[in-house]
Amino acid sequence: MYLLIFVMDSLYSFISANPAPLSVSGQTITWIYSSLAPGQSATIQLMLMPDSSGVLGNYMNSTLSIGPLNDTIPSNNSINLHQLITLAWDPNDKIAMPSGRIQAGDDITYTIRFQNTGNATAYNVTIKDTLDQNLDLMSFEILGSSHPLNFNMSGNGIATFTYYNIQLPDSGSDYEGSNGFVTYRVISKSNLQPMTVINNRAGIIFDWNPPMMTNTTSDTIDFVQGIHQPALPDYFIKASPNPTNGQVVFRFSENNTAIGELSIYTPLGQLIFNENNITSTRAVDLSTLSTGMYTALIRSAGTVYKVRIIKQ
Repeated sequence: MYLLIFVMDSLYSFISANPAPLSVSGQTITWIYSSLAPGQSATIQLMLMPDSSGVLGNYMNSTLSIGPLNDTIPSNNSINLHQLITLAWDPNDKIAMPSGRIQAGDDITYTIRFQNTGNATAYNVTIKDTLDQNLDLMSFEILGSSHPLNFNMSGNGIATFTYYNIQLPDSGSDYEGSNGFVTYRVISKSNLQPMTVINNRAGIIFDWNPPMMTNTTSDTIDFVQGIHQPALPDYFIKASPNPTNGQVVFRFSENNTAIGELSIYTPLGQLIFNENNITSTRAVDLSTLSTGMYTALIRSAGTVYKVRIIKQ
């Protein structure tokens, strides 16, 4: 039996939920699931109404907890929702999920939203996002974007998203079409000490205008509530040197004669390099790749290995 408890911010009012909750008492909403098998997932659609007294730039804080009554690792069963109050007229902002208290090594998903609130079409939009030094750049992964984009990651952690010829209409002529977004995921470093703060904000540039800075998101490494040591796999993969200027050796097997197929993809999933019959001792020439971050996949003996590489 799974018990779900959502404690919403005091500025929220409950409207509806599907499936319907077991109870709504003040700011606490409760559900019970009794038929969720191992490996299965379920979704709850929850509709809330924020109070009009909310102040732009403040945060609404809610908590969600879930778990079977006999869970052996209860420390990972809750999440804090730290939601920035924004208004539709200026959604040039940045959102982090989760936001608030996290554990070292947790994934953080960032969404940057932008809107052309001027009075003419924006031909190009550029987002420059300096990633916090406490984030693992090698784990960076773009999850989605409203428009086709070009991406570049510099060695000092500056992620640049460029929308060439986006032709973004102004909000006065096309309110819905004037909006855009990019969403990416990155992992916090696993060796961070409690109370380490991870801050992030981005600059949005419309054509030749000065950058419009978003709000600053903030996550704080919490004290460890429990220790779970996963079993280590019997294989590994390592790219060396990484970052690289060209020649890279991919170590994917203790057996130096093992053969694999190497495929390299851009952050948007485009295959740009493929080579068969590589070994764990053979250097692969990547000098033709443009500067940036890539995902390398090696298929060998029925297993797929993945590693992030940075081309300088």
